[in-house]
Amino acid sequence: EDAEPFARRRYDALKQSLGPEHSVTLQCLHSLAAILTELDRHEDAEPFLRELFEVSTKTVGPEDPASLRAVGRLALSLTKLGRHEDAVPLELERVEISKRVLGLEHPDTLHAMAHKAYWDATRIESQMY
Repeated sequence: EDAEPFARRRYDALKQSLGPEHSVTLQCLHSLAAILTELDRHEDAEPFLRELFEVSTKTVGPEDPASLRAVGRLALSLTKLGRHEDAVPLELERVEISKRVLGLEHPDTLHAMAHKAYWDATRIESQMY
């Protein structure tokens, strides 16, 4: 919990000094979102994850591994928030791009497929109750 205020200040400072698209700023944004996610504060993490996804996609393209990881983290947080309808298209796109660009045996593709399986299980469970 102590890391979150520091990460926020650092992110704000880097965004101001280096700009929102700089790789160091994006790494810090990722760290901030990861801290919030680890604290199970998905609602707080979601805007940062969305920003990370949008900026990564804009700067390096949707097929870059960094963008694929960013969309996966966003989809997982949306799932944890119960927003399955928002997570599904993101996760499906991530899996398809990963398969096409990285190949079926790549660790990131396998990770994307595992996230999709988690989403499927979560969706089925929520429909049961």
